[in-house]
Amino acid sequence: MIKSVRIKLFIIFTIFLTSCICLSLFMNLKYLEKYYVYKNKSDFYNIYERINEINSKEPETMEAIMDNINRTEKINNVILFPKSPVIKYSSKFGIREGNRDGLIEKPLADLMLTKMSEIKTDYIYEVVKFPTPNFTDDDILKGMGHDQRQRSNIHDLGNKGKKNVILDSSTSRIEEREIVFIKELDTGEMLILRKPLHDIRNNLKIANEFLMFTGGIIIILGSIFIFFFSKRITKPIVDLSHIAKDISNLDFSKKYKVKSKDEIGALGDSINLISEELNKAMDDLIDANSKLKEDIERKQQIDEMRKNFISSVSHELKSPIGITRGYVEGLKYNIANNEEKRNRYYDILINEADKMDKMVKQLLNLSNLESGVFELEKSIFNISLLIDIVIEKHTPIFKEKGIEVKVIIDEDHFVEADVLRVEQVISNYLTNGINHIDEGKYIEVRTKLVDKKIRVSVTNSGKNIPEEDLQNIWDSFYKVDKARTREYGGTGLGLSIVKSIMEHHEGKYGVINREIGVEFWFQLDIINEEYDFDKALANPL
Repeated sequence: MIKSVRIKLFIIFTIFLTSCICLSLFMNLKYLEKYYVYKNKSDFYNIYERINEINSKEPETMEAIMDNINRTEKINNVILFPKSPVIKYSSKFGIREGNRDGLIEKPLADLMLTKMSEIKTDYIYEVVKFPTPNFTDDDILKGMGHDQRQRSNIHDLGNKGKKNVILDSSTSRIEEREIVFIKELDTGEMLILRKPLHDIRNNLKIANEFLMFTGGIIIILGSIFIFFFSKRITKPIVDLSHIAKDISNLDFSKKYKVKSKDEIGALGDSINLISEELNKAMDDLIDANSKLKEDIERKQQIDEMRKNFISSVSHELKSPIGITRGYVEGLKYNIANNEEKRNRYYDILINEADKMDKMVKQLLNLSNLESGVFELEKSIFNISLLIDIVIEKHTPIFKEKGIEVKVIIDEDHFVEADVLRVEQVISNYLTNGINHIDEGKYIEVRTKLVDKKIRVSVTNSGKNIPEEDLQNIWDSFYKVDKARTREYGGTGLGLSIVKSIMEHHEGKYGVINREIGVEFWFQLDIINEEYDFDKALANPL
């Protein structure tokens, strides 16, 4: 089974070329002789008019004229006496020197006899076969029959005016075939013009042989040409087929190089456009699927967080609610039967209420940060001065707990951030350090430049955090030492708030176990462009 367009094109072109050569041969064999006869009709009629004019005006020159026509036009011409088959002039034999006894040949006599009724109104133009060269008068009369009326008709040919008849016979295989033109002259004489066909037949044979020879060469050269030229025609189609196959395999990297403005070029442009549109659609679909996957994962995370949140909140509220309920029942049933005990109950209830209030506020704060609609209110401020302000706010607690605080700030640094949220981060780190400090009672606050960023760290003396808990401490309600957390009233939300604030600032944060304790840190970009620092120092916050 042929599948290649190139091979199909080669076969079709070869068949077409061969068919054209064969058709030319057939047309030559079938119609060239007839066409030759048809084209010579006007030449015969022109010669007739020429002879007719000269015969009427200058009959003495007829012999020379007829001889000239025979030599130049290859046309034999004969003039018969009026009403007689006897030759008067002949281009072959001169005046009255025709065939045997000066009579026309039997085929001509038979033709004139057969067309007797037509020759009176028209002229004869026909291809006639001449099997024998000459005939006698008796042969002619015998051929006409014994009918006296027919015999008189042959003598009356010149008495009926200038009439003519056309007749064309079928082609004979014998070469003695001639075109015959018979028409009456104005003088009453009959003009017979004859032209042999053996020359055209010989020429036709030679022409057909040459046509077959050249046709074979044309077919071979044409086939070779189309075989190689078809590659140029089919190559763009093959390239487009490969590109279309790649597109079906979702490979849109290949493009068709348009080199023409024809139908193939237009098809190439269309294929490229389809490839680009499909590539864009696939990219959009991949992005949409990726976003959908992220949304699904986020939804699952949110659902999981919601479940954990509800579980954690329920667990965290369970203890203060239980404590509150117990002490309220003690007051109700007068278990606290003296003023001192009742005051202690009241203090515990107030403390538990404060813990629940603190937890609710932190939950609202964290929920606001993680809602997805929270926006930072950024401004440029001196973070070194902000650290001093936060330290000053916590000074009463440091003094109360006997904590030594060391602040190491090398120089003023300005950042663009939400000042209230950054203050909250520093405050949460300090509070976390206070709650987890050991007997060393030492806290260090330090700033330093790291990769053109300002790093603020808060280090407290105390126990290191287990390695397996370092990543989990940023999760909501996660507590490394639950007993100690319960002791100081922690909620496990402080570091979660720090994480959310720093992610909104696209800043880094982390925790490092040190030899003396634990270091919590965060980083922010410092302002590098030109800025009015004098004005900023005058209004640092």
